[in-house]
Amino acid sequence: MSRLWPSSFIVLFSCLPLVWLSTAVAAPPPDRTGVRVMFIIQDVDPAGISAVETTLSQAFQQQGYQVLDRQMVAQTLQREAELLRQYDVEAAKQLGSRLSAHIVISGKSRTRVQEKTYSSLGGKKVTISQANISAKAIVVSTGKIVGARNAHARKPFDASGDLALETAAEQLGGQLVADIESYLTRDTTDYRLVVLNLSHNDALSMQQVLRTQVQGVRKVLEHGFSQNTLELDISVAKQDDLDFKRRLFTGFPKLGMGRFEILAREGASVYLHKTGAARRPSGPRKIPPSGSGSPRNQPDQPKQKPLPPTTEKGNYRSGYRKRWAVIIGINEYQRWPKLAYAVKDAEEIRKRLLAFNFDEIISILDHRATQKNILRVLGDELYEKTDAEDQVFIFFAGHGQTQDLPNGQKMGYIIPVDGDVKNYYSTAISMTQLRELSDRLQAKHIFYAMDSCFSGLLLRLRGSAPAQDYTLKTQTRVRQVLTAGSEGEEVVEVEGHGLFTRALLQGLDGQADLNSDGHITANELSQFVTPRILQVSQNTQNPLFGRIDLGRGDFVFTPPQ
Repeated sequence: MSRLWPSSFIVLFSCLPLVWLSTAVAAPPPDRTGVRVMFIIQDVDPAGISAVETTLSQAFQQQGYQVLDRQMVAQTLQREAELLRQYDVEAAKQLGSRLSAHIVISGKSRTRVQEKTYSSLGGKKVTISQANISAKAIVVSTGKIVGARNAHARKPFDASGDLALETAAEQLGGQLVADIESYLTRDTTDYRLVVLNLSHNDALSMQQVLRTQVQGVRKVLEHGFSQNTLELDISVAKQDDLDFKRRLFTGFPKLGMGRFEILAREGASVYLHKTGAARRPSGPRKIPPSGSGSPRNQPDQPKQKPLPPTTEKGNYRSGYRKRWAVIIGINEYQRWPKLAYAVKDAEEIRKRLLAFNFDEIISILDHRATQKNILRVLGDELYEKTDAEDQVFIFFAGHGQTQDLPNGQKMGYIIPVDGDVKNYYSTAISMTQLRELSDRLQAKHIFYAMDSCFSGLLLRLRGSAPAQDYTLKTQTRVRQVLTAGSEGEEVVEVEGHGLFTRALLQGLDGQADLNSDGHITANELSQFVTPRILQVSQNTQNPLFGRIDLGRGDFVFTPPQ
């Protein structure tokens, strides 16, 4: 979202409720008035649907949940009847998003009434009703099923079946409320881990190691294994969440599992690719400090006078025809809170790229970083200048924002200097626009590094793994993005820099050359930057990384020789 106010050190504020040291006062029940629940119950008899939903509504309302108006839901279901034919989770996500629900109870009910003759009663016939209800509790934002229950009831002398149906619904309501409460009060963080390039034995070994050797892992459930790809649902104790995420980047080789790289991470989904057996790196390659190695390095402009868009020229490098960079930094926002270090961060990145002999660097700072000007440079100027064998690096330091969409998805935005605090679509720059801009450019590799926090990156979480050979990395097209954090997080500023930019600079200084091959890839930068930000921010800032296309390449920084 936004960046923290400047400081030479990190200050973490925690608002904690007062706790009375007394056993006489019971803790108040949790407030669930902000949790919106809707029901999608299917039955051949409309009266049966009404009976089940009425009973379930009472069960949830008694616990403080906000139940959506049944008539409004029914009208939506009538208009969107086609969605009900989809898989129930997908239908719940889309329909729930349309009505701003948080949890959808999706299920089916069936009632049967029959007469049975009992010899023990002298051949007397007795009417018996039987009701069966099955339902799932689905979280709209993620599609996670937090409860799946079946309820059965039999009642004698119940000619209508209403009594059996009401009894089964009461039973079901109590079970689903308990499941949802367990989810909302859980002390774990849930992940979907997808690992590519594994043999069957690798997949079994990884699950065993996660269960027995990784601290804090409470549950490992295999979701599927096919075509050398393993999908796992993992629950991690919240107090061990930071260590678990750091282990994803650095700890697997130490457990004898081999070397892995992060293909993508957004929200609770993490994609890994096994690159080989564990080996000890020989040490990072050091790169000359910023400003050296380039006769065209220009002195910094005074801070109070933002740099106009300028073009700085360097030398050609092997692997690419030309190297381009667009550097955007904004302190002096017109409508958003002003920042302190965004322009400084942009200028430091510019100087570092000069050390890498980038051919042209376009700087857009402060009042020049309008929506119109940024789109002109990215969409028009680079369109005219770039070639199919070029690479383009785009750095942005400023505010970012995430907006929820009616289809249940999220859209990320970067905020230009003239961006409005509400009208993102018309005044900000969305990830959809950045993807379209990327598609317009012939450049082989494009890498966005965003020192701001937002989700909705539109990552391509499926597809082929990146090439492993350096030559193939540079020959294959790709568009990648790395952000400082996720939706709702604050970008920490420390020691005169954004924490993200400081880690990025350290990585470009050679520390991110994780395999010591003399090159630094976007993937290596992600694996270097992310665990450091998690550690320093104390798990409050979670970088996101991935591809916004299906390319197999990897953006490559080649240090000056």
